[in-house]
Amino acid sequence: MTDLRKETERILTCLDAAGLKVQAAHLRALQAEVDRRTAECEALRVDAERYSLIRGDYGPAALTWTAGYWNSLRGPSMDAAIDTAMDRERGG
Repeated sequence: MTDLRKETERILTCLDAAGLKVQAAHLRALQAEVDRRTAECEALRVDAERYSLIRGDYGPAALTWTAGYWNSLRGPSMDAAIDTAMDRERGG
């Protein structure tokens, strides 16, 4: 349990003991939002680690067929290809 979580629990105990139900409910809602965003951040970190492995200058390369020949994509060229594909999907 993190220090923030421990302090939140301590404050919630005090709020409940004082009968401050609205304030306690608000703090619980805020903690739930922090938990949701923490989980989202962790999922994004895992995705970023996967992408870093694929994107690496010495890692596996993506191959594309362009104008009659195979093209190897790594590093910045892979970034550009992904950005272009994402723009197309967004309608750009």
